[in-house]
Amino acid sequence: MGLALWPHCKKKELEKEFCAELKSGKHEHFLAQNKDGEYLGFINLSLRSDYVQGSSSRPVGYVEGIFVTPKSRKQGVAKELIKQAERWA
Repeated sequence: MGLALWPHCKKKELEKEFCAELKSGKHEHFLAQNKDGEYLGFINLSLRSDYVQGSSSRPVGYVEGIFVTPKSRKQGVAKELIKQAERWA
C-alpha cells in the first residue's frame, strides 16, 4: 500500500525507511483491516520538533501519509485511522 501512496519509491527503500522510522520511537504506523484480515489502509505518523504550520507547540503529531484502498473508500476507514492517530499523539 505504501507504493500506491508513494509510487516514485522502490519497495526496498520504503521497507528500509519504515523500519528505521519505527525504531526511532518518533514514528508510528497503523494498519486498518476488515474482519477477514484484508488490509484496507494505513496511516504513517511522526512526532515533529521542527516547524509545523498551524502548531504552536512541539513536538507535534503529524500525518506523514494516509492511504485507503480504492474499494474501501467512503466507508469510514480514513476516519478510524485519524482517530487512532489522535489517540497516539
